[in-house]
Amino acid sequence: MGVVATALTQLTSQVINGQNQVAGPFMSTVPAPPSGWTAYALTSNTTTGVFTISANGDATTVSLP
Repeated sequence: MGVVATALTQLTSQVINGQNQVAGPFMSTVPAPPSGWTAYALTSNTTTGVFTISANGDATTVSLP
């Protein structure tokens, strides 16, 4: 779509780019994190086009990519 997601809600809804092209949703829902973990968070760098989805708990942090 030419734009990197900046919020998890953008992954569960349709998006429209500047050329009126529609895509998504890319996920039906954001899954629940493991019990005792924080909610998933999305951080993105629109300059590089990289985004990270992460959560932490049990003295562990998991991030993708």
